[in-house]
Amino acid sequence: MNDIQLTHAQIKELRQAFAEARDQVHKLTTNTETTVNSTRGGSWLGTALNAATNLFSGRIAPYEQAINRRITAMEEAVFSGQNLVNAAEEESGQDLSVVDPASMGGGGMQFSRL
Repeated sequence: MNDIQLTHAQIKELRQAFAEARDQVHKLTTNTETTVNSTRGGSWLGTALNAATNLFSGRIAPYEQAINRRITAMEEAVFSGQNLVNAAEEESGQDLSVVDPASMGGGGMQFSRL
């Protein structure tokens, strides 16, 4: 089992990184979809174009949606963990980020891989 410890600042950075990654993937896919859609129903014709639009609709767009769902789930897991840390701090009356790391497992959050 591997443990990963995060401080409050690292938790915030991780949540921000997930949000930025989700936004970047969404923006890239939206731009691609706009470009693909601009070719449909116009003067652009041909088997290569049809293959490209089918590839986007059938493979790329669904993968983008799956990636965004996973990124969102990771961001939500970090948010949930952060809420648990905040509740523990409230209950204990201590700021766990300033407690001696040796006595509190590093402060912040600790994840274990099963």
